[in-house]
Amino acid sequence: MVILGGDLFDRVLNFKEPAGKLVSSFFLQLYELLVKNEKYLLYVNGTISHDNNQIYVFQEYLNNYFRIYSNLTIDTLFMLENDEPLNFLFIPEEYPKDKDIYFELIKEECEKYAPVMAFGHGTFDFTSFESQKIMSEKQLNTAPIFDSEFMSSLVSGQILFGHIHSPLEWKNKIIYANSFSRNCFGEEKDKGFLIFYIDIENKTTETKRVINIYAPEYKTIDLSDYEFEKMPVEEKIKFIKKQKEIYPNLRIIDTKNVSSVDSQILQSAFKFDNNIKIESNYKRVKKEVSEEDEKFDFVLKRSLPFPEIVQKFIKISYNKDLSLKEIEEILSETKKDK
Repeated sequence: MVILGGDLFDRVLNFKEPAGKLVSSFFLQLYELLVKNEKYLLYVNGTISHDNNQIYVFQEYLNNYFRIYSNLTIDTLFMLENDEPLNFLFIPEEYPKDKDIYFELIKEECEKYAPVMAFGHGTFDFTSFESQKIMSEKQLNTAPIFDSEFMSSLVSGQILFGHIHSPLEWKNKIIYANSFSRNCFGEEKDKGFLIFYIDIENKTTETKRVINIYAPEYKTIDLSDYEFEKMPVEEKIKFIKKQKEIYPNLRIIDTKNVSSVDSQILQSAFKFDNNIKIESNYKRVKKEVSEEDEKFDFVLKRSLPFPEIVQKFIKISYNKDLSLKEIEEILSETKKDK
């Protein structure tokens, strides 16, 4: 049995493009290997912005051994010939209007059918901030966040989930499969997949994590971790080039030392290298400049009488309170001097 935990698709695909052809080839190979040999190939729908129900491109292949789960389902599967079937809970990513009713439905179904394991796609309470670290992920506000204690009480064995791209787990009960490979920064942790074992007699489970040693490496280096504060930008460029020889995909960030000017020079130096990403603090500086501009916007707009403009400018710049009469006297004296 092979279970795909959602997000097989990253976006809406044209199946004539390379990515679409790759997905088709992958599915057909699994189908030949499993379904034609009467082994289960099960798909749990993932995030709508990724999967977008595109798995139904293969709906003509649906049968007893290839199944797609788009709604909360408890399904009965036969693990071995002449053995009793087992119930499994499948939780695709859904967006219920009333989450309390949704959780109550899960509880009722589990109490009724006693599933031995659960497979799903989504977010648990112990992972709710993880997607913020990963460049390719965004949590949808309407998707439910599952309570670990609550869900663990409903299933006798383990709960295996997709969605989070990190090898996270909770008390060896809830385990994220992680993503098989990596194609963006923020995913430096090991990649791979899970193998699970079921003790049919005792209704217990065991899971083993397999690491994909061939996953491309994406390395993030913070220049602030090095002695770069007084180093000329030419030395920083040499350093980055040396790191590029080690890491094929490289992201350079800085949290303390590099000026916005240096950042722009570094970006220009590597702008034709698609495998180097220079994250500049220029946007932050630009924002600060913009805020400064907005602070004195009244000077440019001239929407106030001139004495009031001068009064406000002195207050903001020097925190000094002058009356309009004093301002007018100063301006009057200035005119006399001329």
